[in-house]
Order: sequence, then C-alpha cells, then structure tokens
Amino acid sequence: MSDNTFSVNRLTRNRSTIVFTNLPKLSYMMTDWPLPGIDLPNAIQSSPFFDKPVYGDKLEFEPLQLEFNVSEYLEEWLEVFNWMYFLANPMEKTDIPLEYISASMLLYTSHNNPFLEILFEDIVPVSLGGLQFTEGTNETTEIKSFATFKYQSYKIIKRDNF
Repeated sequence: MSDNTFSVNRLTRNRSTIVFTNLPKLSYMMTDWPLPGIDLPNAIQSSPFFDKPVYGDKLEFEPLQLEFNVSEYLEEWLEVFNWMYFLANPMEKTDIPLEYISASMLLYTSHNNPFLEILFEDIVPVSLGGLQFTEGTNETTEIKSFATFKYQSYKIIKRDNF
C-alpha cells in the first residue's frame, strides 16, 4: 500500500485473537478483550498569571481486562487462580512459572489477513472474577468470568505484508 491511499473497510470486533504464553487454556476460551488505551498525564508549569499544562514524560497503560468462558473443569479459570495463588504464597512448591508472561494480540483485515501485532510485556494478574452458580433456573447457562492484568507496556508492530 502506498502512503497516499487509505482503506475504507472498517475494523470489526471479531477480527482479533490474543494468545498468552503459559496460559494456553485461557487463550482458547476468551470471548471479549480490548486493546487498552494509554494516558500521558500532564504536568503543570506555574507562573504568576496562569498555570500552563505541559506534556508529561511517563505513559500509563490501562489494564488488560478479559472476559472468558469457563469450561466444565474450570481449567482456564484455574490457570489464572493458581498463578495468582502461588504469586501470593511463594513458599509453597509449584511447577507453575512465577515470572511475568507475555501476550500477543493479532488484528486482522476484512479478508482475515493479520496486519498488526500488539506485544504485551511483563504481564501479571491482579484480579480474577468469581463464578456465579444458581439452582433457581432449569436453563443451562454457560458461566463466564473475567481477569484483569497489569503489564509494563505494549508495542504495536505492523506486519510485513501491509
């Protein structure tokens, strides 16, 4: 594509995937996720007449909040639960890696070709939603949960073919 053309195709909500290192089950069951926003808080330069806002020097990344389906054996929910539990209780022995992980989000064109990759660095879980059960209905309703992650930053990489 040359720099003087632009696409009239719209980006749609169902044209992305996200994959976590060390969390394969969660990656498969996700139903809703954002590309988090960023903030650049301003500083104030004072003067006798007015306060002037000046640009800041530190980006703040919004948390990564995911919604996911919970499987019958809670495998993806337990991936996050166990990670959080053993981070808070490091004296217990575990095979779960206690380091930060990374994630990769791919965005696709209207023709399902990947055109952008967003790489999240140094992810750590900060919240895991509960699971709500009921005997008050005869309907079979799938259970969803959510997880919130903080991370150092993300990078946006344009794919070679676009």
